Amino acid sequence: MAPYDWGWDVAIRWFPFVISGIWTTLAITAGSMAGGLVLGVITAIIRVSGKRPFTTVATAYTEFFRNTPMFTQLIWVWYVIPRLTGFSPPPMVAVVSALSLNVGAFLAEDMRAGILSIARGQWEAAYAVGMTTMQAYWKIILPQAILRILPPLVSMWVTLFKETSIVSLVGIGEMFFRARVGAMATYRTVEMYGMVSLIYLLLVLPQARFSDWVYQKVRVK
Repeated sequence: MAPYDWGWDVAIRWFPFVISGIWTTLAITAGSMAGGLVLGVITAIIRVSGKRPFTTVATAYTEFFRNTPMFTQLIWVWYVIPRLTGFSPPPMVAVVSALSLNVGAFLAEDMRAGILSIARGQWEAAYAVGMTTMQAYWKIILPQAILRILPPLVSMWVTLFKETSIVSLVGIGEMFFRARVGAMATYRTVEMYGMVSLIYLLLVLPQARFSDWVYQKVRVK
């Protein structure tokens, strides 16, 4: 077998096109993280409340999205639901919604653990000064709970940043999709995918180190 004829010069020429997809990657990550955090907080509060049938629905949501592949969830939001309902949301809305649902299910469990870790005495103190349950959540419980789950929250961001590559399968022009376009145009699959893998590595490593730093800071406290 003849040795592979490397063509890294092709990858270098396509680098600006591929890296320009970072803005789409960041937009999807930020939007999905924000949506997931809102869903996670709401779901956690419902589950902690113990009020049926709301807790049953919240539990079913978390179990479904935590135990099924993200790809199937994306397919349902992108293809199946529009066919069933006749409503097709804009592409970015669809993928951010799908990823938010997935992230929200995982953050819900983290947030629930954070809420349950707050001493009961703080609830009693809030009620003693006349706060409602929602005021106690907003002013006392949630700020502390979010601080306590900050390390997994940052780790989820790092994971989500990498997982956004899955949306390339439905034609969203983030970095991995652009690398695939380059691979099909140049027939340099190894070089194009090797380049985008290196880009992800260089972008994710600082984020991972920041996640470790946050963990150490919060753990010390």
